[in-house]
Amino acid sequence: VVLAGNHDNAHRFEAVRPVFAALGVTVAGVPRRPHEGGVVELTARDGTGARVAMVPFCSQRSIVRASQLMELDAAQLAQTYDERLRRVVAHLVEEFDGDAVNVVAAHGMVTGARLGGGERAAQTFEDYWIGAAAFPANAHYVALGHVHRAQQIGGAAPIWYPGSPLHVDFGEAENTPGVLLVEATPATPAQVRAVPVTGGRTLRTLRGSVD
Repeated sequence: VVLAGNHDNAHRFEAVRPVFAALGVTVAGVPRRPHEGGVVELTARDGTGARVAMVPFCSQRSIVRASQLMELDAAQLAQTYDERLRRVVAHLVEEFDGDAVNVVAAHGMVTGARLGGGERAAQTFEDYWIGAAAFPANAHYVALGHVHRAQQIGGAAPIWYPGSPLHVDFGEAENTPGVLLVEATPATPAQVRAVPVTGGRTLRTLRGSVD
């Protein structure tokens, strides 16, 4: 499952969806209703079912209408973005139950996350914050993109940013690139294991005198 993020062109993702679908890869450029592609049903090799609710990155202009921009102040606009995105998530997870591994995959700025250094500043401040309470307790795992530092976010479900698999810029020199391997069954909580990615080139900033 591949979601468009804030660095991506959502329309390009949508254009290649049929090609990747033929290869067994689900690509999501924009949010969809659950039965129109917003939730994908998967079956593991051992027959275990999995259900993935997908929330690609939503820009503020896709959530907040022009009329609201004229009428509301900055704090109210931020609250509107948070409230509407919570409603999107709530709609997608309505059919989460105990018969499958329930996963929320989302690209966004969750309140309390620590920045990794390579993010776009304009899309990480208060206007784009989402409360962790948006993610339900019956989700086995919440896979997040957007913040480039690996970290867990406190919430009713296991909520994780895996961070960047490679250093995106020199602001990430102190981060350890890696991926997260997650194991879960319908009856057991997710077990998360960090695996460092060592194949990329490490970025370093050197400081000193001219001599």
